[in-house]
Order: sequence, then structure tokens, then C-alpha cells
Amino acid sequence: MRLKEFIEETGIPQAELARRSGVNQGTIIKILAGQACRVSTAEKISKATRGMVSFYDIISQFISDDHHDAPKKQKKEKKAGDAK
Repeated sequence: MRLKEFIEETGIPQAELARRSGVNQGTIIKILAGQACRVSTAEKISKATRGMVSFYDIISQFISDDHHDAPKKQKKEKKAGDAK
């Protein structure tokens, strides 16, 4: 479950989540807005949600498809260069 979904479904205020996790409310707002966070921050939030929002769900929102496709793109470019 994504953090935004967790907040919407449980109705927990951001301030309460911040208190439970020990994370600044401003940081939670930034994460909800799509800004990256530290691994330790993601771990704290996940723990505060009792695992309903997994560490990986928080972190994965910052990993774009471009990162996953980079090795494939490089291989395709290299093959195209070899053909010349």
C-alpha cells in the first residue's frame, strides 16, 4: 500500500503519523509530494504503519523506469554501434 493510500484509508492525520514515526511532518508532506527520502526515514514510516506501508513501497516511488531500462538501452545502443 502506498503512503497516500494509507493516510486516506485510515484517516490518520499527517501530524499523528509524524509523531508515531519520529519523522518531521514536513518530511512526510515532501514524500507525499513525490520527493525522495532517506532509507532510514522510509523504515521509520513503515514501522509506524505496522507494515501496512512497506519500506519498498515508499522507496519504489522514487525509482523510475529509466533506471531499470538503462542497461537494456546501453546494450541496444552498443549493438547498433557494432553493426556499423
